[in-house]
Amino acid sequence: MALLCIVAGLAAFSGSASARTRVIKGTGTISCTLSTTFTFNPPLTPGIGTLVGKGISEVITVAPAEIGGCTGTTAPVPVSGLATKAIVIKMRPFVLNRLDHAGGCFFFPTLLFALKHAVLDWTLPSGLMSPTSAKLNASAIGADGAGNLGYSITGTARGSFAGPVAIGAYFDPASSLAIQNCEDNAGSVASATVDPTQSTITIG
Repeated sequence: MALLCIVAGLAAFSGSASARTRVIKGTGTISCTLSTTFTFNPPLTPGIGTLVGKGISEVITVAPAEIGGCTGTTAPVPVSGLATKAIVIKMRPFVLNRLDHAGGCFFFPTLLFALKHAVLDWTLPSGLMSPTSAKLNASAIGADGAGNLGYSITGTARGSFAGPVAIGAYFDPASSLAIQNCEDNAGSVASATVDPTQSTITIG
């Protein structure tokens, strides 16, 4: 199982000329909405994908995630969060008759993440920010109760907000439909948006 690693940390400002790292411990459970965008280069296309140059990889860029609407039993409950850099995933090309292809929708349902790091800044009601780190396992693509495609991710967090981690990152209906159509040999997909109304991250 490929791993996705999320590590969070930020220096919180105290006064106008100095900064320090603040680690504020919380206990209990926290749950927040999650949104981001996947960009595909080359775009996803039906079948085995686009004919590319030798050794050219499919590059999937996951934009810095936005986290909000946090609730839970932990104290303090973070107000929101923001990843400070994108995750870049490179998938090896598919070789057929010694020719390299990338971005095939045929392979997208089994997409797994390589080992990557992202940085999350958790904002607390006090205005301070506090670090949390987690090592996570990304599953194969699945669907939520509404039939939208996405990923279920689990792991364990440590730091400010520690405990089991569960992430459900599901694409919005338009993105899900575009991916499904591509899998059925119709159309292409340049990007897909993770829907914050259907996607959550829970710790604890």
